[in-house]
Amino acid sequence: MTKILVLKLGTSERGIPFTDREALLQRAKGSWRITVPKIRDVKRAVLVYNGTILEEYKIGDEVLANLADNKCRLTFDLSIVEESNLRGKQIVYPTANPASVAVLEELEFAGK
Repeated sequence: MTKILVLKLGTSERGIPFTDREALLQRAKGSWRITVPKIRDVKRAVLVYNGTILEEYKIGDEVLANLADNKCRLTFDLSIVEESNLRGKQIVYPTANPASVAVLEELEFAGK
């Protein structure tokens, strides 16, 4: 069982740098509304837009927590997974939550 952090960009979000991997990395780093206990033991993340996995990341050891307004928002230490077999794949993941944890083996890939 492999846990993976799913970071979803909203379809109404403007200025998403689709062709700039470094700018996408900066966008993926944070700030996401999710708690530390939920991400415990999660080592990988995917950035998703409209069901397409834009990028896969390795989650580093450091997480920055912003506790303003009694909302926990996390910023992650991410690095691009160069040899990703997930990048470009379509997934069916209908949650409205922009940051959530899923089990990789249970993700539903479109076209399967």
